[in-house]
Amino acid sequence: SIPNPDNFQDEEDTTAEAYSLDPSISPQPKQLIQIDPNAQTSDFIGMTQAIFQDARATRFVLILYYCNIFLVLGDYILVMSHAVAGLIGEDWICVPAAGILASTLMFAVSQLRTMTLLGRSASAISLLCLAVVVFQCLITLHYTETKPTSVPPTPSIWAKFSSIASIGFAVGSQKLFLNIRHELRDRNSAPKSLGLSVTVFGASYVAVCLLAGPAPPSFLFDALPIGSWNRRIGGLLLWMHVVVSYAINCQAIGSSIDRLFFHKIEFAGLNSKHALRWLFLTLMLSMSSYLVANFIPFFKDLLGLIGALTSVPLTLSLPAIFWRKAKGITSVWNVSFALLAFSVLFLFFGMIGAVDSIALDWRNHGPPFSCY
Repeated sequence: SIPNPDNFQDEEDTTAEAYSLDPSISPQPKQLIQIDPNAQTSDFIGMTQAIFQDARATRFVLILYYCNIFLVLGDYILVMSHAVAGLIGEDWICVPAAGILASTLMFAVSQLRTMTLLGRSASAISLLCLAVVVFQCLITLHYTETKPTSVPPTPSIWAKFSSIASIGFAVGSQKLFLNIRHELRDRNSAPKSLGLSVTVFGASYVAVCLLAGPAPPSFLFDALPIGSWNRRIGGLLLWMHVVVSYAINCQAIGSSIDRLFFHKIEFAGLNSKHALRWLFLTLMLSMSSYLVANFIPFFKDLLGLIGALTSVPLTLSLPAIFWRKAKGITSVWNVSFALLAFSVLFLFFGMIGAVDSIALDWRNHGPPFSCY
C-alpha cells in the first residue's frame, strides 16, 4: 500500500544510524555530519533530506527525480508503441495510434501499487520475454545476409556524444535501488544484491553489444523483418516485458507524489479514497507518458536525452555529492571529486549531442506526433 506520511517519524533506518555522531560508534566524529533520523531514505528525495536537511536541495532533487521517471515512462510507452505496431502490423497502425493501446494496458497494470504485488513470477516472466526477444534479434542479425551498399557518412561528433549519453540511460535504473531496498525483507543484503545485479547487467549488456555485430539497428527490435511472424511474436513478448518495467517506475513516482502532496487533495474526497486517488494519479501519468513518447518518437534520441539530462546526475553526480557531504570531504584530490567532474562533462556534451540528434530526426522524419 501507499506509505502513510503520518508514520514517517516512526520508521527507523539503518542509514541514519551509520552516520551517528556518537564517539563510541564513530572514531572520527568531526568528519561526519548529523543525519536527520526522521527522514525516510526510501528514495533519492528522502536521502537528500536526511543528509542536507535543506528544503532547496530536496526540491532540486525532487524535480530531477520526477523529470527522469516522467521521461522514462515516456520511453516505455514509445517501446510499447513499436511493439504493438509490430504485433498488429505497421501497415495497419502507426506509432501514435499503437501508443494509445499500449498506454491502456500500462494504466491497468499500474493499479498494483507496490512492487511486492507484482510478485516474483511477473518479474521472471518479464525477464524471460526480454531474453527471447533479444535472442530473436541476435539470430536474425546473424543469419541475415547484408548486401554491399555505399559507405554511410561518418556520424558527427555530436551524434557520437548522443550515443554515449544513451549509456547513461542504460545504468539509470540504479536510481530505484533505494526504493527496492526499502521493500526488501532483509535490508542488510542490499549492497550484495546491488553488486550482483550490476555485475549481471553489465556482463549481459556487453555480451549483447558484441553479438549484435558491427552495424545493428539503433532499436534492436527493428532487426526483425516488418510483417513477419517473427516480428509479431517478438512484439507480443516485448509488450509483456515492458509492462512490468513501466509498473515498477510508475509505482515509484506515484507513491512519491502521493506521499508528498497528492494525499492532501480534497477534490471528490480523494484524500480519503485511496484506490480512487491512485487511479486518478496513474491516469495522469499514463497521459503525460503518451505525450512524451510522441513528442520525441525516436528511440535513440529519447534515450540520449534521458541519459544526459537526468540519469547521469542521479546515478553519478548525486552519489558522489552524498558521499562527500556525509563524510565531510572538501578536498578535490579524491575519487568522489573525479566522479563528480566526469558526470558534469558527461551531462554537458551528452545534452548537446541529444538535442542535435532530435532536431536532425525532426527534419528528416517529420514533426512530433507524425506517422513516419
